[in-house]
Amino acid sequence: MPKLAGDHVQVLVDSYELAGDSNRVRIDEARDLFDITAFGDEARKFSPGQRMMALQHAGFMNSAEAGSHPVLQGAAVDNGVASAGGGLACLHVLEAAASDAYVITIETSGSGAFAGEQSVLATFTLDGTALGSEQVKIAGRILRHVRWKAKAAPVASDPKYSGEFLIGSYRPQIMTGGTVLFTATLKPATGDAPEWGAV
Repeated sequence: MPKLAGDHVQVLVDSYELAGDSNRVRIDEARDLFDITAFGDEARKFSPGQRMMALQHAGFMNSAEAGSHPVLQGAAVDNGVASAGGGLACLHVLEAAASDAYVITIETSGSGAFAGEQSVLATFTLDGTALGSEQVKIAGRILRHVRWKAKAAPVASDPKYSGEFLIGSYRPQIMTGGTVLFTATLKPATGDAPEWGAV
């Protein structure tokens, strides 16, 4: 198979061409595969879902005023409108339990704190009690941070684990972009031993 010269590749972000800063462009195309294996099957079984495609660009950072860094950092997905028509939120319920009902929403936040400043982009009518698919149009502004939330109130007979604990370890970790994650390990302390009960 003949080689494809690099000057035949063109990647545009708005009107800026990334080809001059590029050293790799990778295109991945595949399908979602859902595991449908049942107990007793001799082999794992899968069902194909939607097509997935991603384009990965790698290159040299160019921080000039009209270079790759300011162009990519200011792209539409970063604190901007998703598209001229807003956006589209999709929910596919592949496993359901009639006893577990949720309010499922999509939220957005400019800071990523999700401490009251967030706004709701979409609310689904599907609640997890039955299989199904749903699409909800988003007309509002989509900020930099987006999350989905499934909320359900505890009901009588729900299991709970209670007791007194101490923090055995606390490990903060600084991630790219200044985000700080932490892992806390809780261990039983004085008082009654932790035990399972019901709400």
